[in-house]
Amino acid sequence: ASGTRYQVTLSVRRDWTIPDDSVASLQSSGLLADMSVGIKEGSSRTMLAPGAEIKGAETADVFAAVGELAGQVSTLTRDKITPLVTLLSQRVDSITGTLDSSAPEILGQAQSLLGKLNGASDALDDLLKPQNRAAVAGILGNVEGLSKELRETRKTLDETVGELADMARENRGDIRGAVTDLATVMASLSSRMDVITHHLESATRNLDEFSREIRRNPGQLIRSPEPDKLEEDAP
Repeated sequence: ASGTRYQVTLSVRRDWTIPDDSVASLQSSGLLADMSVGIKEGSSRTMLAPGAEIKGAETADVFAAVGELAGQVSTLTRDKITPLVTLLSQRVDSITGTLDSSAPEILGQAQSLLGKLNGASDALDDLLKPQNRAAVAGILGNVEGLSKELRETRKTLDETVGELADMARENRGDIRGAVTDLATVMASLSSRMDVITHHLESATRNLDEFSREIRRNPGQLIRSPEPDKLEEDAP
């Protein structure tokens, strides 16, 4: 890595042995504490000789990290939190203004609702008075009796429908035959309809003519026509 490098000479007690794969790095016990060199002991069985070099490792710069974090927090506050707070303030002001302008109407509606509730409560109190309880109990009893009768009626209807279904199944052949006969009769009537219509028209004309004759000479109803003369036998 680029940057300034430093070489540090360490004085170590003679009876302290350091494995040759150990790593040295700068460390601090706190933000305001002095920096010191910490050695992370390795696992090698070979020990460093006096004057040998210990591998160094770069450590994180706590102050740089704190500064970077502070910059990020400042950016977040400026770009996100501050506009959000401003928007929330505007929304709160808008809601407050709406409530202020609508408060009289809301209060009026609330008072009207309370008045209706009080009226309903008074009506309920009147309904539950001792003199009305017997009538209410009677109505409930009648409703219960009607419900029982309706259940019985439904049961009877179910039984009747079942019986009709059984009858239809048992007499299906007879019913089919009756329908066939009815169809035959209707077909016969349809084929003779012209003749029947002709006779009805003739009868109607004769009846009209008879009615006209009666209106002209009502005496025909009580006077019989003269008998036809019989021809005499020759001598």
